[in-house]
Amino acid sequence: MFATETRDIVAFVAASNITGVVILSGDTHWGAAYRHGFAEPHVYECSASPFQALPFPHPDTLAVVEPGIKSGDDDGWSETLFLSSMSFHYGVARVSGADKTLTCEIYGFWPWSTPQMLFSSTVAV
Repeated sequence: MFATETRDIVAFVAASNITGVVILSGDTHWGAAYRHGFAEPHVYECSASPFQALPFPHPDTLAVVEPGIKSGDDDGWSETLFLSSMSFHYGVARVSGADKTLTCEIYGFWPWSTPQMLFSSTVAV
């Protein structure tokens, strides 16, 4: 939801040719994953809601948003990889030094249900 700040970070990463940048964000009241930037090195973002905050819809869920479809920006600098709202979410980030990878997982649940992995992605860092 901070498009200007996210663009500034992505522009700095691209200008500095930094690889393996992943943004872990939260307090959005939905789970989401994005790939930012026009070209490599892309910046990946994984976001989860506050653990017990009341869920509410992401603005893009009011329209149909499918994985791989650019959303919220008509110049295509950001791609939505995953979006889930109206549930509780939490994220897990795992770094593997041996494989030089970071895995981001997003889980969703209702208070009376067992958490389920809704999204998983591994990127080289």
